[in-house]
Amino acid sequence: MPSKLYDCKTETYFASVEDQKTERKRRDNIAQKIRYWRKQYGYDINTSDYDEFNKYVHIIKKVHNLHDFIIMYNEKNNFISKEHMDIYGKNYHIINQGLEIKPYLKTLKKITTDKGDKIEDDVFIIDNW
Repeated sequence: MPSKLYDCKTETYFASVEDQKTERKRRDNIAQKIRYWRKQYGYDINTSDYDEFNKYVHIIKKVHNLHDFIIMYNEKNNFISKEHMDIYGKNYHIINQGLEIKPYLKTLKKITTDKGDKIEDDVFIIDNW
């Protein structure tokens, strides 16, 4: 039987109960942030991506709506089509911030939600009125 101070997830022994509690709080905090970021920004993030994502989260929270545009945008070719010119003009500063982390944005995977899988609300029709 393992000791009470043994953590099977990290396979480590702790010196005291306080150390064990602080580690558990740290792990729970990371898990909660990942759940929030997945829901809020729509990226597929796991615990191995936490440190890198946390480093860029202040930019990603501004850029996540323009993710596809930033990935598509080519800095070397200064040509922007007319339909994208409006997006570029309104979000110039945000796009420039996103271009700074473009290599990292390319590694992020968007979570796809199938809107066709939604269950329709039941509709009851009463014929005998």
